[in-house]
Amino acid sequence: MEVYRGANLDPEMIACYKEAIGTYKCWYGFSSTSKNREKAEHFGNALFIMDLTKTKAGGFDISSYSCYPNEDEVLLPAGTEFKIITVESDTENDKHRIYLTIINDMDKEHFSDLSNKHLSAEDARAVANQLKINETLEELYFSNNNISNEGATSIADALK
Repeated sequence: MEVYRGANLDPEMIACYKEAIGTYKCWYGFSSTSKNREKAEHFGNALFIMDLTKTKAGGFDISSYSCYPNEDEVLLPAGTEFKIITVESDTENDKHRIYLTIINDMDKEHFSDLSNKHLSAEDARAVANQLKINETLEELYFSNNNISNEGATSIADALK
């Protein structure tokens, strides 16, 4: 299944996605997506096109509970990891298509390898928040990251 998310991204963020092609990243918050590409294309200058065929959970279809049922909303859980496949840009119209493959969702895993993910302090805080509610994670790897003292403190506090 494919789902879509429209967003308004500044040029620096578009450049970050382009530089990260082939790498794995994580959205640590819940992400609202749609099965309806046309609806998602109306939001912002970027369209995330996400392949869910490699994830276990696949997101949660909440369209029947949504205030906007015609948007065919699928909710991706916090901690959803993805691979950036490619970024296509139409600079004339300032439109960008970012292709992702969703890999897994952290809250269902017993093991999470966040090595070499280039986690920012904000990412580390989001991981810490996820760790506070996670009931299944048994192993967590952070090698080869330049996590700030603030980020490391957030994670350490969550693990107490």
